[in-house]
Amino acid sequence: MYRHDLQRSFPGFSILGVSLRVNWLWLVVTIVIAGITIESLAPNRPIAELYGWIASAALIATGLLLSLLVHDAAHILAGRSTGSKVRAIEPALLGNLSDAAFPPTTPGTEAIVALSGPAASALTGGLLLATSLLAPTSSQSVASSLLVLGFFNLGLCSLSMLPGYPYDGGRALRAFIWYISDDLTTGTRLAAAYGQFLAAFGFVAGLTALAAGEPYAVWGAWGLLFLWSMNRASHEGVERTVWQEMARTTTVGEIVMGAATRIPADATIDEAIDRVLDAIHHGPILVTHNGQITGAFSLSRVRRIPRALWPERHVGEVAASIDALHRVNEDDSALLLLDIFSNPEVDLVLVEARDGDRLLGALDREIAEQRLRDRISSERRRRRGG
Repeated sequence: MYRHDLQRSFPGFSILGVSLRVNWLWLVVTIVIAGITIESLAPNRPIAELYGWIASAALIATGLLLSLLVHDAAHILAGRSTGSKVRAIEPALLGNLSDAAFPPTTPGTEAIVALSGPAASALTGGLLLATSLLAPTSSQSVASSLLVLGFFNLGLCSLSMLPGYPYDGGRALRAFIWYISDDLTTGTRLAAAYGQFLAAFGFVAGLTALAAGEPYAVWGAWGLLFLWSMNRASHEGVERTVWQEMARTTTVGEIVMGAATRIPADATIDEAIDRVLDAIHHGPILVTHNGQITGAFSLSRVRRIPRALWPERHVGEVAASIDALHRVNEDDSALLLLDIFSNPEVDLVLVEARDGDRLLGALDREIAEQRLRDRISSERRRRRGG
C-alpha cells in the first residue's frame, strides 16, 4: 500500500512546498544510461576540442531536468487551483503523476490536473524554439541547445499524452471512462490495459534497437527504461486504486476487529514477547500502568531493540505514548487510515469507540494493509462465486 512510498522518500527537497520522492533504483538506472548516452554521443575529438560540446551537453542536461520540474510544477498548481491536494512529486521519464502523489477525487479534477503537465510542456517548448530562432549567430551553441530543449519539451508533451495509464494521457482517459461509468476502478483498469499494450510495443521496439547496435542501442536502452517505469507504475496504480475503493466502503471498526491485547508497562520485552507474537494477527498491543492505558506497542517496535537488551528493557520504555498518537473513530472511513499512514513517520494509530469515551485498540501499517488485503480477497472470491 504505502510501503513503496517509503522507498521513494527523498528528504530535504521540495517543489512549491510539495515533497520530492524518487525511486532510488530508477534514479541509479537513469544515471547509468545517461552516462552511456553521453559517452556514445560524444564526438571523437581531442579533449581540448570537446570543451564546447561538454558545455552544451551540461546546458541541455540541466534544461531537461528543469523541463521535467516545470511539467510537475504545473500539476501542483493545477491541483491547488481545484482545491485538491498534491501529496508529493515523483520525477519520471515522462513526468507522470502517480496516484500516490495525487489521489483521484473526481473525474473533472483528475482531467484538469493530468492535462496541465502536457500543456506546460507544450508552452515551454514553443517558447524555447522561438528563443532559439532569435538567438544571435555568435551564440550558435546556445541556440542549438535551446532548439534541442524546445523539441524535447514538445516531445515530452506528445509522449506524456499517450492514452496509457499511468501517464498524463492515460489519467485523462481514465477520467473520461470514470465519468461515463461512474466507476474509478473500471476506468483505471481499462486505461491501464491500454498502457500495457503500449508497454509491449515499447518492449519490442527497445529490443530491436538494442539488437541494431550503435547508434540505436542507446535509444533502445532508454525505451526499455521507459517500459519498465511505465509497467511498474501501472501495476502499482491499479493496486492502489483497488485499495482506495475498498477502503472507501470499509470503516476503521471493521479493520480493528476484536479486543486488543494488554500488557503492563513494567513487563520486560523478554517477558512480553510470547504475548506479542500471539497477538501479531490482532494488531498492536495496548500498554497499561495502574489499570490505565498509557501507550501502544507493536512487533515493529520490538525489532528496533537488540535481542541482548530484551531482558532489561521494559515495554513502557519502547511503547508509543497515547498522547503522541493519532486517533480515529471506529465509524471513520478506512481512507483516513491510508491518509495517515502515507506519512512515513506514523506507524501507529489509536481507535476510539463510537462515543469517544474508550479505546477499542490500535492499528499499525502492516495490520491495516493485511486486513484490507483480506477484504479485497474475500470480495474477489464472492464475485467469482456469484
